[in-house]
Amino acid sequence: MSNYPQPNYGYSNQGLTSRGSQPSTSASTSTDQVAVQLGHPALEYEDGVSNLRQKVKLLKRMSNSIQEETSVRGKLIDSLSDGFDSATVNLKKAKKELEKVYKQAKAGHLLALMFFAVGLFLFLYMVYKANRFVRWFLPKGKRE
Repeated sequence: MSNYPQPNYGYSNQGLTSRGSQPSTSASTSTDQVAVQLGHPALEYEDGVSNLRQKVKLLKRMSNSIQEETSVRGKLIDSLSDGFDSATVNLKKAKKELEKVYKQAKAGHLLALMFFAVGLFLFLYMVYKANRFVRWFLPKGKRE
């Protein structure tokens, strides 16, 4: 063996001690002593396991509700995205139509159409008035 002293790990001839060579005979609150009380370990383990199971079940329910909420929000975001895409397409179509109408109005087509409509209205109005005027001078038997 070696000439070096062997370390003492808290063991003595009398059993386990608390870091010294003196065995502990009482459970005191000293900082260098450890007190272990063993009651009914099976009951303590069962209580701990049942508490742990309850907490695991709670976490599982919470994770399921989070997953459902995430799914609902994902579907909502997808529908909003689709709505925005269709709105963008419709706005582009409307813009093209407005540009087309603007170009036609700028070319004078709309103004010509307006004058034609007013002229047609005046012509029909004059025909109607002329017909009533002619009926006024006809004898009463020939008015119809």
